[in-house]
Amino acid sequence: MPRFELGTQVTILETISSLYAGQEGRITQVIVHKRGNYTLDKYEVEFAAGEKCVFWDIQLAVVNGRTTEAVNPCPVIACIALQGEPPVTSS
Repeated sequence: MPRFELGTQVTILETISSLYAGQEGRITQVIVHKRGNYTLDKYEVEFAAGEKCVFWDIQLAVVNGRTTEAVNPCPVIACIALQGEPPVTSS
């Protein structure tokens, strides 16, 4: 079962994607892993400017007011840009 639902407000974890680190957006699409491994679920996030990017489950944290909750944060680098070139990140 996916950890996030459509419309959930999330933040991008800082240890994972430097291009989007700390930015907030909302879930607009849930891409469930075909074998049911929730950590491999992907989510399309739309940012305030309308830009969209797909992130792995472990790259996201739910926004609760001014704090966030993260489950199993891991420095995995994976952001697939839906438009243009994918961002270049380094660990």
